[in-house]
Amino acid sequence: MSGSDASGENWLILGSAVITLAVIVLIVAPANPMVGGAFLGAGAGLLLFGVLRAWLGRERKPVDRRH
Repeated sequence: MSGSDASGENWLILGSAVITLAVIVLIVAPANPMVGGAFLGAGAGLLLFGVLRAWLGRERKPVDRRH
């Protein structure tokens, strides 16, 4: 997989997590706090996963070990 594909996938995960959290906070949580809290926890987990994946999945420069 090339770097641009991985980056796009990471942004897709982050974007979907942010949208999911926004929908939950604005719609579900006020209607039913117990269910909203459960979904909010799941959304926060998805956001954390997306951030970690984006951070860990970034391209690293190859190390030149020649002297």
